[in-house]
Amino acid sequence: AQAINAERSLIVPHLGLFFRDELLNWSWRRLRSPGPAPMDLKSMVKANVVNSINRMKVMEPTEAINTKTSVSSQHLQKGTYDLVENAVNP
Repeated sequence: AQAINAERSLIVPHLGLFFRDELLNWSWRRLRSPGPAPMDLKSMVKANVVNSINRMKVMEPTEAINTKTSVSSQHLQKGTYDLVENAVNP
């Protein structure tokens, strides 16, 4: 998550392509229709990319690592644990 947030500009186009393809494939498989209108598709893709990036921000470790010992006092996966906990217990 930290690496993705550091180089966000590299991952955003790939996420956009992934979500576009998934939305088009989903509509074809489920509804046997050509899919959403291009403007609707664009807004759906953008919303999914923004949500994914925001989730990565939550999973990124927030506490700085102690430079003397190179160890963090907070578990690196705490953000992920919190996200899973919120999903399991809404």
